[in-house]
Amino acid sequence: ATFNTLNVSSITFNGIGIVCQIYDLSQKVNFTIVDLANLFLSILFFVNSAVNMKTARTLIKETQTNFLDSQKDKLDSKAEAGFRAFIQQNKKRIKKHYMWKCKDDPGDQEDSGFSAVFC
Repeated sequence: ATFNTLNVSSITFNGIGIVCQIYDLSQKVNFTIVDLANLFLSILFFVNSAVNMKTARTLIKETQTNFLDSQKDKLDSKAEAGFRAFIQQNKKRIKKHYMWKCKDDPGDQEDSGFSAVFC
């Protein structure tokens, strides 16, 4: 939650910086290379914040999937059947908490190890 808050605030401030730079450039008759460099850097930081947020979500999702895959591999067939039943009964709560999606969901566009193993 803290990471998301920091990323959203970073994206917000960088977006505001871009708007301010564009406004300042529109008010000037002559602008310098420094003005253009400031605008370029504001755009660069904005894009970096957006990409960083997506990369972090992907990394968290992959780590969660790999951990559960490794734990599933350690189960015998009876325990695995119980685990699958638990996942099916709690699918909605698990997806909400852990950001996982299942292949059988109509809105799912991603393919993950979790969906192949648990759904």
